[in-house]
Amino acid sequence: MDGMAMGLGILVAGGLVVFLSRPWWTGRSDFQPDPEPVSNAGGQELATRREALLAALRDLDFDYTLNKVTAEDYRPLRQALLGEVAAIMTELDEQQTAAEANIEAEVSAARQKLQAGRSHQLGRTGPPCLTCGQVSEAGDLYCRSCGTKLQAACPQCGELAQSADRFCTGCGIELALALSG
Repeated sequence: MDGMAMGLGILVAGGLVVFLSRPWWTGRSDFQPDPEPVSNAGGQELATRREALLAALRDLDFDYTLNKVTAEDYRPLRQALLGEVAAIMTELDEQQTAAEANIEAEVSAARQKLQAGRSHQLGRTGPPCLTCGQVSEAGDLYCRSCGTKLQAACPQCGELAQSADRFCTGCGIELALALSG
């Protein structure tokens, strides 16, 4: 029984050594923040450089806590790294602001184009299509945009009725029932 207990103790001690030495095998970089999404190559280079500087800053702090770096060396090195990171963050913010301004300009141009199309439709006098909302001209039988039938003749009196009409203006019959069958 002593041999089995000793073997089990050696096995547990070996497992503990393997578990505790794992950080040296895999490195200390357990925390790797995701780089911010950047749309251009210059921004990607800046994001990569920022991540490298932040890793160097973490390493410097770690080395300082282990007394590998003296306080006289630590402070100026840390300030230099923080200054570089701040400059890169400022440049990334400026690029993001410029990208957002471009997006806003594109949205504004699209809205103006849409508004111009709507103001062009204001001169039309026909009913709007119930399917797509496109305004038609008086006398149009079908929608210019989607092809939906805009007008139909009343099956009882022959009067033209708009697609939105529920009753015929000529004879008063309910159009939904009369046109369906």
